[in-house]
Amino acid sequence: MSKTPKRFIAGAVCPKCGEMDKLVMFRDENQTRRECVNCGYQDSLEDGFTQEIPTRVTAKPKINQVDVQPLKFFRPPK
Repeated sequence: MSKTPKRFIAGAVCPKCGEMDKLVMFRDENQTRRECVNCGYQDSLEDGFTQEIPTRVTAKPKINQVDVQPLKFFRPPK
């Protein structure tokens, strides 16, 4: 996999120097990397399979099982 272009992370604060808006993020092979352009701090995350966080939007609807019973209609007597 090729390297992706470096993109600034808006509002991010560098954990080393504390400067805001100095972090860039890019993908390299199978890792996501971030780097501070001010102090040179680097950090990486391996791409792995993570479970989706359960929310009310992603929850599957529950299906109510209803027992089906036939109805018999009788003619009223005259």
